[in-house]
Amino acid sequence: MIIGTLKNRSRYEQLGENYRKAFDWLENNDICSLEDGCYTIDGETIYAYVQRYNTMDAKNCNLESHKHYADLHYIASGRERLLYTPEKRAGTAIGDYDKQNDLAFWTGSCESSILLETGDFAIVFPEDYHMPKITVEQNISVVKACIKIKV
Repeated sequence: MIIGTLKNRSRYEQLGENYRKAFDWLENNDICSLEDGCYTIDGETIYAYVQRYNTMDAKNCNLESHKHYADLHYIASGRERLLYTPEKRAGTAIGDYDKQNDLAFWTGSCESSILLETGDFAIVFPEDYHMPKITVEQNISVVKACIKIKV
């Protein structure tokens, strides 16, 4: 997992061209003015979901993982906690792996918490089991771009 701000993006572009493209897209778009939905950045290799939602209590969310994509969670407005646990403590799968959406849910609890505020991002890799959208102090509205980057 990597946590940072766009100001320091050059450090993380060393991860590869796909990460540079993702950061370029974030810098070249006003996320708050985009409609919710999926935006293609580079075919099925890089795409973004723009989302608006209210944060939630962790008891109402699921731990999730992905097999083929890293998530770049960028907070355009608001704040939330991103909870994390390593793969070996993720518990058991809830249902089958959703191949089309590259998504699985897990029973485990999270052992770490990261605060993400406006302008912050977190990159979670397939081995980073995570729970986004979590309330910090009270439920608030968040605008986020979640960029999927094929790994």
